[in-house]
Amino acid sequence: MLDAAGLTPEERKKAVALFYSRVETLPGTGVTAPTNIPEIQSGVIFCLRNELPKTIIDSTYALAPHFLVYVLENGEVCHNFPQARKILDLLKKLALGKAEPDAAAVSAFNAITKHGADMERYQSLLAKAIAAVTGKADEKGIESLFQPGGTTMGKDSFKGTDDFEVVAYLVILPEPPS
Repeated sequence: MLDAAGLTPEERKKAVALFYSRVETLPGTGVTAPTNIPEIQSGVIFCLRNELPKTIIDSTYALAPHFLVYVLENGEVCHNFPQARKILDLLKKLALGKAEPDAAAVSAFNAITKHGADMERYQSLLAKAIAAVTGKADEKGIESLFQPGGTTMGKDSFKGTDDFEVVAYLVILPEPPS
């Protein structure tokens, strides 16, 4: 895992290019939820990209058009996109010192999904993530009606799953019984 805080702008560009090349070669990598980090529970961390170029997003949200959402296995949204820093901190804790995905978790994920043929469980969690982003965006848009400077959401606000592309996702599986 790389800590980007001390990188130069050129080094950051290289790191981003490396990240996207890794995502393409390892879609849906997995890890096992470590018992020594209590705030990490089994679920999925999604990185979504807004595909609507006309959507106006709050200018204080620095990651736009990308959204990070952490959805627990039970469908509860643990951390929504305004908590992106917290999600990034959790990702850092999970990946620090690891150069490769957790082989046991990848095998378990492949068994659960029949090598990606049965993704219904994760599609359901993705729908929860998108609903969380769109609901939060609508809520912020409504709040902005009462703020000086106008609204943050336009008439082309998010409409649903077709408005987003899954850039990457990390499946966090429960630790197997000992």
